[in-house]
This record gives sequence, structure tokens and C-alpha cells, in this order.
Amino acid sequence: MEKLISIVIPAYNAEKFIGECLKKILSQDYKNIEVIVSNDGSNDRTYDIAKEYQNKDSRVKIYSQENSGSSVARINGAKHANGEYILFLDSDDFFEDGAIKRLVEIAQKYNPNLVKFRLKTYPAQVPQAVILPNQDREEFIEKREFKDKIYPLFFNSYSLNPNSTIMVKKSCFNIDDVNAYYKLRFAEDLKLSLELFDKAKNVVVLTDVLYNYVSNPLSTTSSDSIDKILYNLDNFVKVYTKLYEYMEKWEINTKENIKKLDIKVLYEIGTFYYKICESSDKEYVNNKERIKEIIYSDIVVKAMKNVSEKDYNSSDRFYNSILKVLKKEI
Repeated sequence: MEKLISIVIPAYNAEKFIGECLKKILSQDYKNIEVIVSNDGSNDRTYDIAKEYQNKDSRVKIYSQENSGSSVARINGAKHANGEYILFLDSDDFFEDGAIKRLVEIAQKYNPNLVKFRLKTYPAQVPQAVILPNQDREEFIEKREFKDKIYPLFFNSYSLNPNSTIMVKKSCFNIDDVNAYYKLRFAEDLKLSLELFDKAKNVVVLTDVLYNYVSNPLSTTSSDSIDKILYNLDNFVKVYTKLYEYMEKWEINTKENIKKLDIKVLYEIGTFYYKICESSDKEYVNNKERIKEIIYSDIVVKAMKNVSEKDYNSSDRFYNSILKVLKKEI
């Protein structure tokens, strides 16, 4: 009997994309799927368009919630899933032709808890680098190998972050605290990936590029208000604090690994700091205490003390200059 695969689509005010998204996923050559539109409190025609597709194809299901963010929409959608495996699809993206069929083949071959595959940026057609170093074929990895092969990727790269390049077994999808994901807007994919990989007993890592991430040139943060920048910064600090905790839990918190993550954190903080400094003088002054409270959180202060100038001197000069200023302010 063919495996039922559940595809969860978190959708908030996605009327421009949801129709084409559903059309493409329903035309996949693997037919034993259910498509769950997790409507995140949309106030446009997202629900109506999804309903039109549901009326034409019984494989489409719709569940609505108050606006809580894409991560909560993913989790709640997954809770309603009936499939043996769950996939996540953003409403403006799409899978490669034959992607579901390929993933089912892997599921039948290995019976894994989790499958990780690659994406490419569309329309530029730029593929993500291979997930494992020097990987040239699919690889089945047991839990005992995670410490060497999987967990270090969370601070050595961003390759494990996207939720849209994960297929997870429904029986392994057990998120304890949904409220911790409420309206997360920055690094929310990382938080869910940390939890899923932590709970997985094994994983298959593919070289296959199966997902198309549609880049939107209009989606820019250059004109973000300082409120939005600080909200995102607060999200970043909370999620990366969890990453430090997982490093300790996984017993990979060596001095070398901590320093790698510290450098990564300071690089990201430098980006936020640059955006904050671009805001108006009035905004900066009015939010100065809030800026200090968030930006000088425990993980940032510890990273500043642990990382010396020579540790990040070989990185991008632009960020080096920001970090030097930031370090002087501490």
C-alpha cells in the first residue's frame, strides 16, 4: 500500500500565491497525499481560494487559527496530519517535479525518522551546497553518529535550518511547547529544526535538490522600523540561547565549538547593530535602554569576552568594523 504523505502549508495573507502553490503540489506524480492549508489568521482571500481547491480535490484540507506565526501554523497543521510522513511547503514556494515520489522511495528504503534534502533559489536556479561535507550520495546516519556528523552543522553552517527541506515521520513529530513558537519571526526555522533533530533517532541526508525557494526582491529589511529590528533581534537571542543549551545537552560544547558559535552570533549581532545605527537619532534615543537590554544579552556578552580581535579578523571587514565598535561600547 502506498504511504500517505502530508504536506503542511502555513499561509498568512497568501492570496497571491496559494492558488498556484496548491495547483503545483496537487499535480505531483505521487498522488497519495493530503495537503493541509494551515490558515494563520489571514484577512484576505487565502481561505476562500483554498476552499475552492478543496471543493475540487478532497486531498485538500483547511485548518484555521488566530494569527500566531508560521511556526505555530506548521506545528498545528502537523498535528492534524494523517500521513505517515510530514512535509512543509511555504505558500510562495514549490517542490521539484517528482520530489514526493523520490522521498517516498527513500522512506520505503530506510524507514527513517527524518529525511533532509536540498533546495535551490528560484528563479536564479542557485542550488544549496551539499549538506554534509564532501557528500556525493545519500547517507543514512544513526543517532550515535549525530554528535560527529549532524549536530556540528548547526553552528558550522545554516544547512539544517530550513523546515521546508525536512520530511519527518508523524510518529516522531512531538513538539512539547507550542507557545514557545508564538509569533517567532526570526530564526524560527532553526528552533523547530533543533527540536526535530534532537528527537530523531536517525536521518537520511540526500544530495537531491527537491525544493524551490522563491526569492522575493521586494522582501527587504532595509526600511524596517526599529521596533521590527529589535523584535527580530529578540527572537534571534532567544533561539540562539537554545542552541547553546542544545550544544551542552549533546555534549559538543568544547571550547573550539563554543568559539565557532560565538563568532557566528557576533556576526549576526553586527548585522542587527548596523541596521539599528541606520535608524533615526530620535528612534535610537527613544529605544536606547531596550537596545542595550536585548543586544547585551548573556550570550552576546559571553561571546564578546570569548572572541578576540584575531579570531574574527579574517572575516568580512565590514562586519569587523561593526563588531569593534560594539565591543568598545560594552
